[in-house]
Amino acid sequence: MKHTKTYTIWLAFLFTVLGAQPGAAKKIEQLGMTWYTKLEEGLAVAQKEKRPIFVDFWDIRSTAYKQQFEGTYKDTRIMAMFPKFVRVTLNIRLENQTAGQFRVRQVPEILFLDTDGKELGRHRTSQHVTPEMLQERMESVLGDLEAFAKLKQQVQDEPTNYEAALKMAQTIEGWLQEEDAIPLYEKLSHTEQAGQEIRDLASEGVFRSLLAYGNRLGLHGDSETAIRTLRKALELFPNHERTNEILFMLGQYLIDAEKKDEAIKVFEQLKANSKGEDEKKADAMLRALKGTS
Repeated sequence: MKHTKTYTIWLAFLFTVLGAQPGAAKKIEQLGMTWYTKLEEGLAVAQKEKRPIFVDFWDIRSTAYKQQFEGTYKDTRIMAMFPKFVRVTLNIRLENQTAGQFRVRQVPEILFLDTDGKELGRHRTSQHVTPEMLQERMESVLGDLEAFAKLKQQVQDEPTNYEAALKMAQTIEGWLQEEDAIPLYEKLSHTEQAGQEIRDLASEGVFRSLLAYGNRLGLHGDSETAIRTLRKALELFPNHERTNEILFMLGQYLIDAEKKDEAIKVFEQLKANSKGEDEKKADAMLRALKGTS
């Protein structure tokens, strides 16, 4: 009887959400609260109410999502946390453009966004999210945003507080918003008044962010921008201890962009710079590119 009741509730939820087709209502009621079925609607509310966004990707075919909805979302601890977020529920099959924008390929997947729609974190399908895990993540997002708001105000009030500026850049990098972190790090790395230690930390932040951003772009199909980003990292840090890592990534994305001759030059440079496993990998790539055995 219990299973029948749960299944009936689940079906009612699905049929309600399935009504959220293009041109239909842009919000629904579920779990006793409003959920938006279009990200742009949730963003508008988030900007007005100054609340972060909880984005829930789902699919009617996903057993794992049904378990997440029933076993986690209905937990009293999570129900108490939901009002602190603007809630958006997206059918991955209908909202494939938004899913692609955020590199969501399967469900269930949870995204946390700020009021500008920038990602603050996510929970992927690789690990079932328990109520305890989700509560901790939701509290962490709220705590990070509160701390960041104070930090941002501090930087505005104290322009020469370079430690706060560095922490602000590190926070943005931690949210995987490297494109925004890079200019902050670059400015700090060239500010004499900041002191050598902060300049060094900022310079290392530039390197990390360029490397991570370039790799993420390449992994998600934007080979041209990835190549430009990684070339910039090489130009700025030609002798970094992780230069070989950049060269290997750059060579791969040049291949993806069908720039074989440029890729050969990069792997030749990697081979000349390397010993051991890196040299072997570079040699194997060169043989493949040149068609030699």
